[in-house]
Amino acid sequence: MSKDDIEKKPQDQEENIEDEAKKSTEFFLNFMKKSREDENKKKALKERNERQKKSAIRDIKPEFKVSQLAQRMSLLVVKIFNQLNRWMDLMMSSDKRIRWLSLLMTLIIYVVVSGGTGVTTARSIDIIQDVPVIVQKNESDEVIGYDETVNIQLIGNFTDIQLAKLTSNYQVYLDTTSYSEGVAEVRYTTSGFSSRLEVSVIPESAEVTISPIRSQTFDLSSWIVGKETLDTSISLGEPVLAFNEVEVRAGQATLDQIDRVVARIDVTNLNQSVDGASANIVALDASGRELDVQIEPSTVRYSLDVVENAKDVPIRAEIVGSVQDGYAIADYALSAATVKVFANPDVLESIDEIVLPIDVSGLNRSQTLNNLEFDLPEGVVRSSLENVDVELTIEPTSSKQIDNIPIQLSNIPSGLDASVVNDAKVSIMVTGAQSLVDQLTAEDITATIDLTEARRGSLTYEVTLTLPSEFLTYTWVSGNSVVVEITG
Repeated sequence: MSKDDIEKKPQDQEENIEDEAKKSTEFFLNFMKKSREDENKKKALKERNERQKKSAIRDIKPEFKVSQLAQRMSLLVVKIFNQLNRWMDLMMSSDKRIRWLSLLMTLIIYVVVSGGTGVTTARSIDIIQDVPVIVQKNESDEVIGYDETVNIQLIGNFTDIQLAKLTSNYQVYLDTTSYSEGVAEVRYTTSGFSSRLEVSVIPESAEVTISPIRSQTFDLSSWIVGKETLDTSISLGEPVLAFNEVEVRAGQATLDQIDRVVARIDVTNLNQSVDGASANIVALDASGRELDVQIEPSTVRYSLDVVENAKDVPIRAEIVGSVQDGYAIADYALSAATVKVFANPDVLESIDEIVLPIDVSGLNRSQTLNNLEFDLPEGVVRSSLENVDVELTIEPTSSKQIDNIPIQLSNIPSGLDASVVNDAKVSIMVTGAQSLVDQLTAEDITATIDLTEARRGSLTYEVTLTLPSEFLTYTWVSGNSVVVEITG
């Protein structure tokens, strides 16, 4: 065996011991988890064994029964076993106790595996990541360029490393109090680790820029955040700040990075105007990143107008379905004639009415329909009313012929004259609710002919009728066209 092999053998033994300790730790943790699952099975088995023992004792002849001393010893063993069970239950009831028990068992197993000599000689390595850096500096200085978090490498025995990670009683410092203005390479230092550990910070040092803190005046503007949470019906005015300039204190390198200084105004879920509210003042670079500076004053009072865009529009009833055969709607009355809708200005401009569907399918008597909901157009955030009541008047159906309805001529082109040949009139058969039909006369009906496109001569034109109620229907008796003579 060579000299190198002889020197390498202890190192291999130490590594094997360390691996065995880690495997033992993992085994113990799995054992602790499984022990609770087996607890109920053990209790059931114990009760069954006790019953079998009692039965067996009854069957044994007197001369073969155990002595009184043996019975007492058995009871003592049972008590000790029960006490151990209660102790295990107590330890398993808390995650913190399990971790400490695991650490204790790890140490015991490690000592056993290493033969009682490896605890102080076996070496392990581990890394603690993302440890915050505490900067120690003079009050009049600004320090930039360091890492906010670093990693720590630990080399030493396995026990010391695990104990350090478990307790977390350590810090990383960057002390620049002894450095003057300019660029300097400063090493990170640590505290709270055992002297038996080799501690290294990754990276070992930071190249920082140290500069005296100066003051500079900046204009103050507003920065509104949270707009995405507002209803589309809400419009914001321009914030009015109590003052428009602030003093910023920082090192020259940081002052040079400042792109703007703003009052951060949060309008999240805002639905009313604000007067005299307070906003924090922050300094931002060109990318919008907030800079670590001192601002005097650090807050500002502001006022902000909040306008809800709304519009009052009429409600139009839309009859859906048909009443029962032999009946007709005479009239209806809405509990509200208009409704206020809230939306952005573009949506409001396109809304002229709100439709209210009224389902009358199968109805045969007058009644009130309650809590009918609107069909709100797309883009409407909300409305002043959620529903409307409708009072319906329903009557039996009636029909009547109306004769001698006069015809009106409209939109006669300039310079032309027009007249209905033979002063013709029209006749129709009207159907609807009895009260509407009974009171209807020829004078209530408007018959018109649109002559916008008329030309000279005698031509036939269609007649358009307008009845006084939307619930009246008609059929032509005389025909729906007449001859009109155009002259001029």
